[in-house]
This record gives sequence, C-alpha cells and structure tokens, in this order.
Amino acid sequence: MHSYLCLMDKHPDLQRALVKAYEAKKIQLDVQSQLITQMQEQATAETNHFKT
Repeated sequence: MHSYLCLMDKHPDLQRALVKAYEAKKIQLDVQSQLITQMQEQATAETNHFKT
C-alpha cells in the first residue's frame, strides 16, 4: 500500500485518471440504481392498476 501512495505522489496525472475513473463508475452505479427504482415503481403502478 505504501508503494502505491508513493506512485501517486510521483504521478499526479495517474491519480487524476483514477479519480475520474472512480467518479465515472460511481455515476454509472447511481444511474443504474435510479433506473431500477423507476422500473420497480412502474411495475408496482401496473400491478396496482390490474388489481382494481
């Protein structure tokens, strides 16, 4: 782990690239969870519609 941190100090561009990759992945996961939530809400609404 220590050598990893030293590498980061010597290569700030690499550090930025990793941060960007992490943020992109985080955004992707947020979007996926939002889509899943929307699909679940839609399915619930449709189910309720058929019940009545």
